[in-house]
Amino acid sequence: MIERAIFPLHTIVYPKSCMPLRVFEPRYLDMISECLKNSEGFVIVCIKEGAEVGPGAKVVDMGTECNIKNFQQLPDNLLSVLAEGANKVRLLNRWQEKNGLMKAHVEVVEDDEDCMVADRYVSLVNMLKEIINHPDNQLDDISVDFNSSHSVGYRLAEFLPIPLVTKQSLLEIQQPNERLEKISQILDRLEYTLTA
Repeated sequence: MIERAIFPLHTIVYPKSCMPLRVFEPRYLDMISECLKNSEGFVIVCIKEGAEVGPGAKVVDMGTECNIKNFQQLPDNLLSVLAEGANKVRLLNRWQEKNGLMKAHVEVVEDDEDCMVADRYVSLVNMLKEIINHPDNQLDDISVDFNSSHSVGYRLAEFLPIPLVTKQSLLEIQQPNERLEKISQILDRLEYTLTA
C-alpha cells in the first residue's frame, strides 16, 4: 500500500498510454512539483460525479498510476505535462489535503499474465492498425505490440469512441482475452446499431 496524489478527470488512462495535461490549478501545480521532487507518480481516476475544476468530485475506485514523461512551462502559469500510464491501482481510502488536493492509499492491481492475440481476434488487430495508420491520426509515439493481448486491448479501449463507463469497465478487467472479447461484443453491438 502506497500513498499517492489523485488527479480526477473526465477521462480514462490505460497502462502504457500517454495523456497530455494542461495543469493550472495551484493544488495540481504543487502535485506535479512534489512528484518531480520525489520521483513518484500520481493517479488519474475517472470522475463519476462533479467537475474537474474545484472541490468535491466523486471518483471511481480504480485508476492508473502515471509517471511524468516530460513537462513544459507555458505562459500564464500553465504547465504542459505528458503523463504515461504505469500501473492500475485501487483506491483503498482517500482524504482531502488543506490545499484541496485529494490523496489516497492505493494498491497495485496486477493484470493476469499476457498472452498472444488469439486468431479469433485478428480483426481487432487489423482495426487497431487501421486506426493508427489513418492519415488523420495525430497521435504521436503510439507503442503497440500487435501480438500482445494486453497491448491490443488497452490501445483499442483507448481509441474507440465509447462511453466513459464502458472504458472504465475495460480498465477493470484483469484477463487480457476477456477484455478483447468484451471489445468484440461492443463492436458487434455498434455495427448492429449502425446497420439496423
